[in-house]
This record gives sequence, structure tokens and C-alpha cells, in this order.
Amino acid sequence: MTNGLDYRTREAVRYWRSSGLDDRLWVYRAYAGIPDEMLLEMSPFRVCDNPYEDIAEGYYVLNTNFRNSPRDHDEMLASRKAAAYFDPWKFKIERLQRGDVVFLYQSGVGIVALGAERHVTP
Repeated sequence: MTNGLDYRTREAVRYWRSSGLDDRLWVYRAYAGIPDEMLLEMSPFRVCDNPYEDIAEGYYVLNTNFRNSPRDHDEMLASRKAAAYFDPWKFKIERLQRGDVVFLYQSGVGIVALGAERHVTP
């Protein structure tokens, strides 16, 4: 039994099965429901499994914050970088991984730049 987001365990199960081990994978997922309730989904035992089905695709839209700081917006475009300077966004940007595609968005204008994340600075 494993969480749907635990792709490493799911990769291991796939490997064990390809090596001839007769195992059964039981995947569960937990979702926040109405306040104070958690919804639990449990799939039946699986013969085949895609360990990556629950992983985000790696595409992000990041607002450049032009309305509050045109200087930050200009710096992101000039330096060809994705950045976040204020709570809670400066913590959410930590989700970016090497190879993720980032779209820079300017409110009222739309997508103003795009690129792939080449390195992540904590």
C-alpha cells in the first residue's frame, strides 16, 4: 500500500514485478474535502501501474507582480529569471525543479516570457 504521490515506491514495485516478483500494488490518495473532513480514495490492486500519473506536469505560471513592483517585473525580464519576493509566493516558488517550464505572466497583458528552469537557488 502506498500514497499515489510516492513515485519511488511505485517505481520499485514496477521493477520488482518486471523481475518476476508477484506483488500487488494498492494505491491510495487523500484529498481535503469540506472543512474538518478528509476524503480517501483507494484503488483496487493493480497489475499495471504508472508511477508518474500523480506527479505535476512541471508547468508553472508566475505573476511578475508588475502592479506592485514594476522594478521586480523589469528585473525578471532583463535577467531572464523567475523570482518571488513576498510571502507566501517566495516559499511556493521553491517547488520549481530543473527542467520545469515557467511562464511569466503580467496582469492585464498575459504571458510575457517563458523558459525552462535551469537551476534553482534556495
